Amino acid sequence: MVEEPLSINIFTTSADAGKSTTGLNGQFVFSQLLIDCLLRLKYTEEDKKELIRICKQQYE
Repeated sequence: MVEEPLSINIFTTSADAGKSTTGLNGQFVFSQLLIDCLLRLKYTEEDKKELIRICKQQYE
């Protein structure tokens, strides 16, 4: 089980307006690769319940 939260910002804010598009494209590609990897993971019903429990704890 991972104890550290994984922080990813996939939305662009006005503060990002001056950033290079290369950096922003790299962030986008990284987020797409992460999503693809997560979708391909094999999981059990118990894993799914644990994820839901952790999400509920984080967003209470």
